[in-house]
Amino acid sequence: TGKTREAKLIANNIFLNELNENSYFGNNLIKNETIFSVAKNTKYRVKSISENYIELEGEDIQDKKITKNKIIDFVKDQNWDAVSNGNDRGAQAIAYHLYQKFIENQFKLIQFHPSYTYEDFVRGIVAESKGDKIEYKNVNKTLGEFAELALKNYNDSKKNVNELSTEKWIDDEFNQFVDEISQTLEKEKIVLSDNVDLVDLMDDAFLYIGENWKGYEHRMSFKDIKRAYLDNNLTRQDIVKNINLSGSARQHATYYIVVLKKFREFLSGKKAPTNQTKINEQKYILVIDEINRANLSSVLGELIYALEYRGEEVESMYKVDGSPKLILPPNLYIIGTMNTADRSVGHIDYAIRRRFAFVEVLPKD
Repeated sequence: TGKTREAKLIANNIFLNELNENSYFGNNLIKNETIFSVAKNTKYRVKSISENYIELEGEDIQDKKITKNKIIDFVKDQNWDAVSNGNDRGAQAIAYHLYQKFIENQFKLIQFHPSYTYEDFVRGIVAESKGDKIEYKNVNKTLGEFAELALKNYNDSKKNVNELSTEKWIDDEFNQFVDEISQTLEKEKIVLSDNVDLVDLMDDAFLYIGENWKGYEHRMSFKDIKRAYLDNNLTRQDIVKNINLSGSARQHATYYIVVLKKFREFLSGKKAPTNQTKINEQKYILVIDEINRANLSSVLGELIYALEYRGEEVESMYKVDGSPKLILPPNLYIIGTMNTADRSVGHIDYAIRRRFAFVEVLPKD
């Protein structure tokens, strides 16, 4: 019957529809980006991008203008065998490059099994070693991560170019700010109050500790500091009242405002550029193979509600970055495959059944 194959073909068709949109190349290719031929023996550089063609150049070739339709033909045929013609090779290289980006960023395939849980699929606790300590963290899992990625694209697509330029600039500058803080911490602690110091950092947060906290460190999320800056929070009370920040940030605003002021000092005299491209909404496809094999009511939890009411916040049992909120955006598509002869089909309750459209894939010779 080829259920999984059919699901992949649906994903490919969605990708082709996105390729047909004029803005797709501008959103997914960058000028001067390096692209390799499928055989990896030829390297190209993206010289220019327009609505209808992409211009490539390379060390051993003349400039090549590749039409959009040629690129789409290669994706449509899934033709990744080596080709001899120079322009075809360039079109194939772009098609394969964009297709791999799509598979890596916008498409995910997982398989359910009887021992699959909410903590495997949505959010859960993981243990990470940090020096001689073990730290327990709440983290997004497969669906949580993918939904967050889709939601960011969905929200970014509603923003104007100036907003996007500012946010990208803040991200870039904040990475440099973190490097500067890291160098300072190699020499000394950073004082946040009379008895609280910033002592270390992780991939996504600063760590701060108080003299009377018995060795327990708090996380100060990078995301909260950047959000507070973008929301023009200037005082401790601004942070306390900012509903866009996590509960931890609002509760510990005394310490957050110190780091926020340091970030403002770091940005002093710098100005955000306005060269960002408008971002269009993209579709994210999650294929759940053998969806009926797991106990769906248990695995999905509160997401049974979120599946129907897209874009609305639901509260997870785990807080990530200080917030229990979880959103399944409208641009996230979930495709499940199941075998109707399997006895486990009977375990899917009606609340879940009615949130999916059922399509029969009958056997063919």
